[in-house]
Amino acid sequence: MKTVLVVDDDVAVVELLRANLEMAGHRVAVAYDGVEALAQIQAERPDLVILDIQMPRLSGWDVLRELRRHAETETLPVIMLTIFGDRESITRGWREGVDCYIPKPFKVEEVMAMVARLLEVSEESPFRS
Repeated sequence: MKTVLVVDDDVAVVELLRANLEMAGHRVAVAYDGVEALAQIQAERPDLVILDIQMPRLSGWDVLRELRRHAETETLPVIMLTIFGDRESITRGWREGVDCYIPKPFKVEEVMAMVARLLEVSEESPFRS
């Protein structure tokens, strides 16, 4: 069973993703801001993170930058799921190291397909070695 961390300050988005991820057989951890996300990453050691950009206390950009700075999380798959769908934000996401960038509004099926694909490619979280 793979663990997916969903990080978003929108409770409805978190619950929609949680329900679909659990139906797909994944264990789900959640965080509602960037500070909580970093704590959950250390505590839960997820196999994949779905991350919003605009959140209280610490942005998704800051969380992503922190993940990419450390050897144990530098290859942790990250899907950026955000309201920012402009070309500049998407380009920044690729430069900062996201594995997938999905603008909101999103189709749950697309997110689930990308989760499955990234988990398949990564096979094991860097935490599991």
